[in-house]
Amino acid sequence: MQNSNDLNPYRSPSHSDAPVVPTVGLGEPIQTLEVVDLLANKQPWTLRVYADRLRFAGPDETLQIVLRDELPQTTTLHDSLLVRRSLEVRGTKKRMLQFSPEGFESLNQWMGPPTSLDLSVALKNRFFLVLPIVILFVILSLPVGGDPDAGIEPLPFDAVLCSLGVSLFLVASASRLAPHRFFFLLDSLWFTVLAATLIYDIATGSSWFLVILVVLQIQLIVSGIKQYIRFSVLAPETVSAAIAANSEQTQL
Repeated sequence: MQNSNDLNPYRSPSHSDAPVVPTVGLGEPIQTLEVVDLLANKQPWTLRVYADRLRFAGPDETLQIVLRDELPQTTTLHDSLLVRRSLEVRGTKKRMLQFSPEGFESLNQWMGPPTSLDLSVALKNRFFLVLPIVILFVILSLPVGGDPDAGIEPLPFDAVLCSLGVSLFLVASASRLAPHRFFFLLDSLWFTVLAATLIYDIATGSSWFLVILVVLQIQLIVSGIKQYIRFSVLAPETVSAAIAANSEQTQL
């Protein structure tokens, strides 16, 4: 007998990792791709791509289905020096599924141009650690009294660190109020200033271990520019509105 859950277009992705059951009515997949889960010792997974959903089958007979309309809330694309050609899938258990170059290109083509909802989610993910970073920068910028007897000089107020913290907070807050791809460029500019500050510190005698942080900043600069380019063309607003409406119905 057909499982009604497989045909429910408003089913929450919380069913992830449920046992595999026969699916009826999905038709033939458009494409079948082999991927590996980076968070599970590169366990092999099979991805079947349908017109309106992605169906992942794991080695331990687990099944994860993501509807096209659920993509912004349940998935995130990653393609950086640290994580190459991967799709983060969030369910009862988070997975980081890595694709071959050809498979990743096929996935991007299937997903099509991002929507305004994709943009909002991407900005939220980009700035999700803003508050602790801002607090850290403000604390580090505060003046510290020295100890003349111990030969420790006082540290004056660091206006650069304080400005970086406050500016990051303002950019992140504005991105939530009025999402726009321009905020990815502003974020890349912020990391550029931070990287330049670290390079100056290294040149003036600070530890060479800061080079590791500079490399990380460069990676974040590049990823921000990539996101800016990715959202240069958005799907029609009608598509975004339909996805948002479906999300509201899912929560009811």
